[in-house]
Amino acid sequence: MANKRHRLIKAVEHNWGLMRPGDWSKVEWRIFTDGSYETITTFHTFVERKERAKRVRKRAIGQMEKKLFSRLRKALKCNPWRDPALMVHACDGEAWMIESYRADGSVDKTSGRLDYIYGHRNLEAIVDLLPKDGNQYGSSAYYDIDRKEESIFRRLLNRIREKIKSVAQIDK
Repeated sequence: MANKRHRLIKAVEHNWGLMRPGDWSKVEWRIFTDGSYETITTFHTFVERKERAKRVRKRAIGQMEKKLFSRLRKALKCNPWRDPALMVHACDGEAWMIESYRADGSVDKTSGRLDYIYGHRNLEAIVDLLPKDGNQYGSSAYYDIDRKEESIFRRLLNRIREKIKSVAQIDK
């Protein structure tokens, strides 16, 4: 039973910045006790004739390098994850939520609510050790924005520009 693979850590990064079609909105890492991992990146696009975003996901799997995996396991044991003396709150940019798990699947440690990690050295170290395949964030990893959606976005952008020009002319 001791060798059974289970989740070691889940780290979720949220993009709270301005997003355009094709930009990433969330990346989730799931790392298991055998060093294997999967990442799931969520991208946004626009649904035709609607302003609400639709999600498109890209999934990648892999195996962590042994030395890197060992360093990650050590970083997970460091205390405290969050420095209680730091008071930073996320309102844009990137926010994180990180959890480590026991063998029974229960949560061992958590970073707390979704928030910035900047300045929290132990959380920054954990994030630096997460596996990266090079295209979690790039829209080149995601090809589901078709030409129609791109042209809808461009038309919408042009309408906004025209409105801005007309408002500027009225103010003169």
